[in-house]
Amino acid sequence: MKLGELVTIRTGKLDSNAACDYGEYQFFTCSQGTFKTNTYSFDCEAVLLGGNNANGVYPLKYFRGKFDAYQRTYIICSKDENILINRYLYYSLRPKLSLLQSHSSGVTTKFLTLGILNNITLEIPPKSDQEKISSILSAYDDLIENNTRRIQILEEMAQRIYREWFIDFEFPMELQSQPSPPVPLPEGEGGKNNQYRGGYDFSGFEFPMELQSQPSPPVPLPEGEGGKNNQYRGGYDFSGFEFPMELQSQPSPPAPLPKGEGGKYIPYNPALKQYARQNRKNPTPAEKKMWEILSRKQFCGLKFTRQKPLENFIIDFYCSELLLGIEIDGDTHAFQEKYDEIRTDILQKKYGMEIIRYQNSDVLSNPEGVYIDLVRVVRNREKTRPFPPTHPFPPLSGRGYKSSGGKMIDSELGKIPEGWEVKSIMENNGWNFVNESISDYEGKKEYFATANVEGINIIKEGILVSYKDKPSRAQKQPLLFSVWFARMKDTYKVLGFTKVNEDIANNSILSSGFAGFKTSEFSFPFIYLTINSDEFHQKKDQFCTGATQMSLTNDGLERIKIIVPTKNTIENFGKLVLPLLNKIFVLQKVNKVLRTTRDLLLPKLISGELDVSELDIKIREEKS
Repeated sequence: MKLGELVTIRTGKLDSNAACDYGEYQFFTCSQGTFKTNTYSFDCEAVLLGGNNANGVYPLKYFRGKFDAYQRTYIICSKDENILINRYLYYSLRPKLSLLQSHSSGVTTKFLTLGILNNITLEIPPKSDQEKISSILSAYDDLIENNTRRIQILEEMAQRIYREWFIDFEFPMELQSQPSPPVPLPEGEGGKNNQYRGGYDFSGFEFPMELQSQPSPPVPLPEGEGGKNNQYRGGYDFSGFEFPMELQSQPSPPAPLPKGEGGKYIPYNPALKQYARQNRKNPTPAEKKMWEILSRKQFCGLKFTRQKPLENFIIDFYCSELLLGIEIDGDTHAFQEKYDEIRTDILQKKYGMEIIRYQNSDVLSNPEGVYIDLVRVVRNREKTRPFPPTHPFPPLSGRGYKSSGGKMIDSELGKIPEGWEVKSIMENNGWNFVNESISDYEGKKEYFATANVEGINIIKEGILVSYKDKPSRAQKQPLLFSVWFARMKDTYKVLGFTKVNEDIANNSILSSGFAGFKTSEFSFPFIYLTINSDEFHQKKDQFCTGATQMSLTNDGLERIKIIVPTKNTIENFGKLVLPLLNKIFVLQKVNKVLRTTRDLLLPKLISGELDVSELDIKIREEKS
């Protein structure tokens, strides 16, 4: 059947400048990313399709709820869900994107017309089969989305530390002097490997051992099962997947809190065990959503437990490392405010626990805001708790270089710490600009254009090419400990390669639209986060030139000046932050495997090559 017979097609009304940083509603444009706005014109389940694009690479998204849209964005909705469900519509349109690209109109800017869309043909299986296909594919999308949220949190943590050190100049005072030999950690307390301590005093810090060691190579999952923990499998066959075992297993229990002031053990109450277990089995929708944020150490590397019986109370979510409790308040809490006050008073005064509260509506409708607020709470808690921190990143503000009276000197970029310099990013500062083109190679490699990347993530699989048939722009070979960014103006696309994703680097080619720097192991985090910073991208855009497509030339790149810290500071920052970035790259690899598998399944399911009619599949419940 033709698409025009099955759906209604509308367009948004807003200009692109309607986007704002802290809007309440999703805002869909012709960009691959999704923005925010403070208004909504639609409250429905819909497929969103960008109607114009410079390269004809149109973004296709599914959403259910309140949102708004750019005037060139198509809002596509099924006329009759008994014939065509919207989720299946989304998946059935994905294989049509290449067709849409080839049928696009326009020269400098490609665009889609209603005539093109209305004439697309779709195969429509029975509704039950549509539901099963959508459930299978949605399981992959949910995993990818969950990992993407974890990446965002880890990225925010890394950028926060970067800004603290190199924008606010609140790095440890002792790093300004010559490094002294690292002090061995106490035996049995955090491990003997000192390489992540960078020569400055981390005594008392009980950070997780997994952050200390190098990531181990992925271990194949058991045949046919993909491991016993199905929460990462969505209930479907993941046999053959090779994602890190640390993501599969349950996190190990944290080290006991030290005794003494504020660090007292809170007695576990076994009498409440059965009630807590029932609560875990029957969570509210808001508790389910919060657990998506907190489970498996995915929030700031901290272990949270659900429905923790402590004293005479059950805490919704509890982190023993921070003595932090989180309560999700629904309608019932309006009738038990006095009880909540008494409980909070006992736990705070007697044990030093901090309790924060969120409303059901906040968790369900604004999870991004909850993420941001939780990061703030955790950061503050690390600074104020009365016992030694176990989190890997020590608070520096208030006792760092600048606030402790460290000497600042004048430079063309303002006041900087003594011993630091202002240089072109192209100078030999311990990293080198990658100028050479790719050399001949055997077999095929995966070619990534800038359109394959959004932010720091590869969002679209590349094409396999041999050296002889590769596109003319396929010119750059990613190297170990290299950082790459898109040259185009107003474009934020950055890729990094370390030992954990070296295999991707070796088997990939990047477009000449990327510029890259080869770094050392421990200068990598500094360069990676410098290029990820707002300051760098503002300077990049300032020096972009060109008529039709403004971009940064090598001469323009030479003009970008950055603050270059001492070698000692750069290396110690690298040793601290590299494990965090490696976790990001591991999650990106997992997502790449998930996307590849999903994209292999999708056309086979949509075409009927894989018959789902006889499969007993639990139908996915759509989130509101």
